[in-house]
Order: sequence, then C-alpha cells, then structure tokens
Amino acid sequence: MSKRDAGAQRALATTVKLSNVVPRDFDAVFYPGGRGPLWDLAEDKHSIALIESTHAAGKSVALVCHAPGVLRNAKVEDGSPLVKGKRVTGFSDTEEEAVQLTKIVPFLVEDELKRLGGLYAKGPDWTSFVQVAGNLIPGDYFKHLCRLIGVELRPDMKLPQYFGHLTNDLIWKRIAPGLLRTLKERRSERGSPSNKLHSWASEELGKSELLLHLGTVVGLMKIHTDYDTFHKQLNAIAPIYPDEPGLFDDPKNWEKPQ
Repeated sequence: MSKRDAGAQRALATTVKLSNVVPRDFDAVFYPGGRGPLWDLAEDKHSIALIESTHAAGKSVALVCHAPGVLRNAKVEDGSPLVKGKRVTGFSDTEEEAVQLTKIVPFLVEDELKRLGGLYAKGPDWTSFVQVAGNLIPGDYFKHLCRLIGVELRPDMKLPQYFGHLTNDLIWKRIAPGLLRTLKERRSERGSPSNKLHSWASEELGKSELLLHLGTVVGLMKIHTDYDTFHKQLNAIAPIYPDEPGLFDDPKNWEKPQ
C-alpha cells in the first residue's frame, strides 16, 4: 500500500478492533494469507469466537495460504474440531520446507489440519488449489424461510440446525431418490453427527443438483408471501422423491409428492 494513498492510510489508521467486530453485521469472514496468524489469530479468543459464530450461523469462512491455521482451536457445538471430517487445504509442508521455515513457524498448517481430522488435499507446490466444505446453502434461503414461516431471524440462531427438518423437506428429499439417507450414512461413517449434510455432498453425490435446486427454491421463496402457497408450488415443480424406489417401480411414479 502506498503511503501517498491518503484514503488507504485513513482506513488503516481507523481499523476496527477484532474484539469489536459483530458477526451478525457480516455475511462472510475472510482471512488473508501470511504467516502472522499462526502466532496470534490461531490463539486469539476473539478470532476463534468469530469463526465459530460465523460458521454456526451458516455463513461462509474463507481462508488463504497460511490462514487455515487459525482454525486450529475453533470447534463446533459438540466440542469437536471445526475442521474434522471437512475438506480443507492450506500452505503445504513441502512449500514450508522449500523456504526453510519449518523450524521457524509455531506449527505446520498441513500437519495441524490433518491432526485435527481435516480431509487435507493439495495441488502441486506454488499453484492455486481450492477446497470447499459446507455452507453451500446461502443466507438468502434462511432469510426468506424465516419470513415465510413468520419467525424472526435472530443473530443467535444456529440456522442449519434450527431449520433442519424443514430443510430436509424443502431441499434434500427433492434432489434425488435416497440422497438424504445416503448423506446421513456417509456423515455417520466418516464425520461428526453435528456436521451439516451439505458438508458431505460432492460432485458425485448431489452437489451440482443441490446448487441447481437451491436456485429454484430461493427463487420461489422470493415471489411468495406465505409458506403454504410457496410449499404447494414447490410440490408441483419439484416433488419429493421416495427414499428407496423399488426395483420395478415406474420412474414416473417416483416424482409423486409424499
């Protein structure tokens, strides 16, 4: 940043303290790269609380380079590590070794994420690589759902859990036959019971269909003023699939609302 940039200098001089950040005022949290967070933000109680509350509210937490290290002390409601069972990435051990800083940093990001139960993956050193885990369901979904059912959208709500049964009905049961059951089985086998179902969606298991269906659901929500009318039209457009269609069932009958 140039010292001749007066606007940037003013912004830097009036940076909001992390302890004063109110999670409900933001739709997402982004941590940039650099090794600094490994020494301070990874242990900072305000940073940990911000991550935990943002994630619990169903909002996005994005981290780059060394920044995933700030997740080391973040936990979900049952006390297990937030990264456990989730696809994660971050600055790799081989990259840290290449710059001869493995003995300098307080911990290695890759090793720490693996220790905490994260499903760590990486690309070739010094190349771009992205992992996405959970929180695929947008905030608009919960905002309009609250409006339609007449519930106040409060900042302390743990949205995915609060609306779990409704989301099963509106989303998971309408994407593909047996998808809800399969995701629950995968979660039970490989992750924590508190992990949200969309954490287990993948390109092979409903992720693309989920994004397409979410667009339909949120679009319908926006044009309706009451839940019953919205739900009736959703049944007509995207009926609930049976959990396990029989071998000789007529596929046309799979789409009848249950």
